[in-house]
Amino acid sequence: CLVCGDRASGYHYNALTCEGCKGFFRRSVTKSAVYCCKFGRACEMDMY
Repeated sequence: CLVCGDRASGYHYNALTCEGCKGFFRRSVTKSAVYCCKFGRACEMDMY
């Protein structure tokens, strides 16, 4: 998994991810979640 390093199960949301990260991204999309950086807005977040 490109997100957490676990064994990937396939390409989900344009990234090679595991089932756990796939579920996280699915819930984030369906809930229109907004996340804030805890490190002074210096977090790198890429969205495809």
